[in-house]
Amino acid sequence: MIDNDFSYQQLRKEQYEYNSPENFSELQNPFLSPYTFIKARFYMEMSAVLVYILLKTNIHPNHVTLVYGFSGLLAGFLISLGKSEFIMVGIFIFFTRGILDWTDGHLARKTGKTSLTGHVLDEYGALLGSVGLGFGLGFFVAQRTDYEFLYYLVFLFPILRLLMIHNYAKSVLVRKIILTDHTGSNIIDDSSDSEEKKKPSFFLNLQKFIQNFMDDRARTVDMICLIILIDINLELNLSFYIFIIYILKWFIAFLGSLYVFIRGGYIENEYNEVLKSILKAK
Repeated sequence: MIDNDFSYQQLRKEQYEYNSPENFSELQNPFLSPYTFIKARFYMEMSAVLVYILLKTNIHPNHVTLVYGFSGLLAGFLISLGKSEFIMVGIFIFFTRGILDWTDGHLARKTGKTSLTGHVLDEYGALLGSVGLGFGLGFFVAQRTDYEFLYYLVFLFPILRLLMIHNYAKSVLVRKIILTDHTGSNIIDDSSDSEEKKKPSFFLNLQKFIQNFMDDRARTVDMICLIILIDINLELNLSFYIFIIYILKWFIAFLGSLYVFIRGGYIENEYNEVLKSILKAK
């Protein structure tokens, strides 16, 4: 059932209440993450306007999420063309596409159309944006440097992202949970694992740190776009080093993902947590 109470002021209030400092920790202290603090408010203000407009249409929240996802591919494609005018449009899309990410959920809540499908599409949209940025940055750098090996790295980037074993393992885990009769199921006994094995290793902590470094959040995307702008206007080549760091980051994250599974216990622990929830619900 659609909520007809959608004055702009009410929608704006709902945005700030839903994304309050209690729910969004980085809004608690503007001095710790000033850019995130400011950008979040930009998203909230603009998404309230967009939700107000969309509530007067029949547009489904999932349609907004799809536009959010594919806008990242479009922006990356525009940057990859290497022409200043296209690059500027691509950067503008990357800077503003997060508004859609803050809009779809609010629209779904107002129209009573929240769903797991929408959540999956939201995660998928973020992945598409990341791949689009990597492609755009890679082709931009390759054209400016004439280093042919960079074209191989451009295609290596999405391969590393897609072949992260965590992604495949979680899909297998979901299928196992769906297809398994949990009647009489027992929690997998991992008591034989040594305490030393359960302790987080230096390599695991390093892998997590690197994966969080230059992540897919707006602050990283905006920083990369800013560097592209600097390169265009000052004839520098800072983006080359950023792209190399970006590729190294995901290569190390990929190796770390493999290490987690070679070490063992990760997927078993995930399965145990899900099984505990299922048995508790019964």
